[in-house]
Amino acid sequence: MPNVHPLFVHGRIVLLLFAPFLDVVGYVRRDHAYHRVAVLVLALGVVGTAASIGTGYLAAHYVFHTPAAGQVIETHETLALVLGGLALVLLAIRWLARDETARRRLALVIVAEIVVLGTMVPITSYFGGELVYHYGVGTPLLTPGGPGAKGTPRGVVP
Repeated sequence: MPNVHPLFVHGRIVLLLFAPFLDVVGYVRRDHAYHRVAVLVLALGVVGTAASIGTGYLAAHYVFHTPAAGQVIETHETLALVLGGLALVLLAIRWLARDETARRRLALVIVAEIVVLGTMVPITSYFGGELVYHYGVGTPLLTPGGPGAKGTPRGVVP
């Protein structure tokens, strides 16, 4: 089974970081159109996060990895689930806050987006990068026939 996780991950990173940026631009320019687009971008980021979590789950079970990478995989999975949940909560708040009274409190939501997404996305991504660049997960190094995968069962390399 090919590892399609990287195909989903990078797009959702951009979307989740671009949504708060659009909100800041909309707030500075006092143009609500930016906020509407930010909600759409955040929604696409949430969908992308769900796809990333699903493909990441498959990758964790079908891509060769070393036992040492196991704890990092668990941490990465946990952070991804927390990030997905928080992004979904932010999206729900934005979706429900469409009336004029809620728009006045938009600055607080924008700050929450910047803090939550601006910290969780890089932290989660860091652990994903560690899996690839430090542990070789998903690289030819650990694929069948690769130098680190001689005669080992599927999914785990000693």
